[in-house]
Amino acid sequence: MVKDMFHTRSALNALDSYCRKTNTKTLKKLSLFLGAYLPGTASSPHPFDCASYSKSDVRTTIFNQCKKLDTLRKLSVQNGGVTILAIQLGLSHFTYSKFRCDFTGFDTVPANAVPLLEDWGHISLKDPQFLRENRTKISLHPTDTFHSMNKISDYFQKMYKSDFYVLQRPRQKFRIANAEQFQQRSQLLEYAITLNVYEHLLFSSFQNSTKDLVNDDINEIVTISDARAIPKMWSVYTPIRASLRDSFGTGSEEAKLRVYSGKVQSTIMVETTRRILENCLDPKFQDYSINISPDWDFRLQNTIPLTPDWRIRDMLDLQDTKLTDVDLSSVFLEGLSWSYWFRAYVELISIVTSSGGRYEEGLLKRFNNYVKESKARFETFQKNNSCRLKTLN
Repeated sequence: MVKDMFHTRSALNALDSYCRKTNTKTLKKLSLFLGAYLPGTASSPHPFDCASYSKSDVRTTIFNQCKKLDTLRKLSVQNGGVTILAIQLGLSHFTYSKFRCDFTGFDTVPANAVPLLEDWGHISLKDPQFLRENRTKISLHPTDTFHSMNKISDYFQKMYKSDFYVLQRPRQKFRIANAEQFQQRSQLLEYAITLNVYEHLLFSSFQNSTKDLVNDDINEIVTISDARAIPKMWSVYTPIRASLRDSFGTGSEEAKLRVYSGKVQSTIMVETTRRILENCLDPKFQDYSINISPDWDFRLQNTIPLTPDWRIRDMLDLQDTKLTDVDLSSVFLEGLSWSYWFRAYVELISIVTSSGGRYEEGLLKRFNNYVKESKARFETFQKNNSCRLKTLN
């Protein structure tokens, strides 16, 4: 087991001291690689890189996100690795992905140490094991929702027991805060209420059932993730203009879309997921790659080589559901993102604590270079997605 050389607060404060010393531009880039989500604005729609945010805003957001990532580090030191279960809420199904990361302590992470995909799939909310007796679905009656969310929480913790749980919030259109759009669409309001009830009860159930695992060092093992962060993160550096013109024609409506369009971001998420999975069988890149078990290798071997237009839902054998490749790629990238945010945090902590937590100009240069190199690698990765934008989801 790796010895934890510094107290949590010391590690976080060491990182924060370098965040204070670096410039705002570097901080905004860093926020991307740590998952410190900064929503876009109308004038600057790209997340994580918005001119409207002050350095203090960005630094505070990074610090709060790093509290969660340091919990992952503590768990990894304690357990010799860490597992992350991401769950995406839906009206008829919950999707999930589970990754294992063997990045520990303050060690430098080897280049070939990448997340392992352990599980990926869905559960149906009409499954009798989650329903009260004589029920065919979950109603909004408190006894129904309370019973079902507790059952689902217990199921995940039994079947896919993990060290850290991420509940992906409902998409923005289903947030209660978006009340103005419900005036003309009453059904959307019902959907929003349902998803928000599920979110609150499931989060509470996870919190209650894991409270004995929380202590002074491990202060949060269940967290809420904003659904907007994932599609924006994986598309922010993707050049799309030439690809859309080539695929749909110069004067087409598709060619006028921007990278923060819902259709474009959904397509990029799906193609990113497909590309990462294809890379498991025919490795062409190391950054943002994953490892898979023999079982997943078998699934991929029996899907990907058969057709160039293979679908994720077919690989997961989900023909009997309404789940789309967008739904499945979203939860896949949620789990993968947390894995790589955690890796970035461990690598940064190894830099800023290498002098015992004391500030040094030489380490600030290493800190800045790490962010610069990370951005360059991510730009290269996303650039290679452009040629895959043949159709839009």
